Amino acid sequence: MDAVKDFNFDIWRMQAQNNTRGLIEILKTGTPDLRQRAATALRAMGVGSAIPALQESLLSETDPTVRETIMTAMEALFETTDPNEAAPKGKARRIVDLIARLNSHNAEHAVRAAQGLRYLVFDELHTYRGRQGADIALLIRRCRQAF
Repeated sequence: MDAVKDFNFDIWRMQAQNNTRGLIEILKTGTPDLRQRAATALRAMGVGSAIPALQESLLSETDPTVRETIMTAMEALFETTDPNEAAPKGKARRIVDLIARLNSHNAEHAVRAAQGLRYLVFDELHTYRGRQGADIALLIRRCRQAF
């Protein structure tokens, strides 16, 4: 979409106009600041159908601040969206299901999910901070208890 690269994005306007497609396109092509603002706008709009696009952008995102914002947006959307509405497909679905079970407030779900793991691999662990760091610490603690 060449027009997207040439356009000076106005995230607020897209959000006000419920332009989900435009915000999703920014997740793919915008600067880190724009990608972060687009993820925040999708979260504020409560667009559950954007979860697959957020998941896809999370896999390719290299900026830790943007990754944290995308994860926060996904978490908020998962809480407010019917699971069948935004269900990812294939391998992404298995990963999302595992993350959801490991982050479950129901300890039994987390323990069952963790028992199937053999290794925990953390890339760029030093970049996790704030709420995300606390979530990772809780996840590690739950996994260690289950092993």
